[in-house]
Amino acid sequence: MMKVRFVKKKYTYWDSLRFSIISSPVCTVLYLILSLAVAILPTYQVIVNARFIDNALGLIDGSATKRAVYISLAIVIGIIAYQWLVQPIKAYLANKIEMDMRVSL
Repeated sequence: MMKVRFVKKKYTYWDSLRFSIISSPVCTVLYLILSLAVAILPTYQVIVNARFIDNALGLIDGSATKRAVYISLAIVIGIIAYQWLVQPIKAYLANKIEMDMRVSL
């Protein structure tokens, strides 16, 4: 683990990101990936919900199979489960990054 040394200058957000990458690179990268995924997820959730509704209505008129409905339902359930689980994981990673930064500072 590298030690971070401070000099007298004006620090920016990029510096704080650099400090966290120096202190805990794996946790920082995972945290950034999870944050990006959470930011993009609502758009995909709308698309997946629409596909599920289309498949469910298609099952009634015969243009879709039960398998297509079950697959789209499983994807909807997976997205909801991901949204439940990502916040505790991000909190754990943030705590780990903070502890590693305290050690390195």
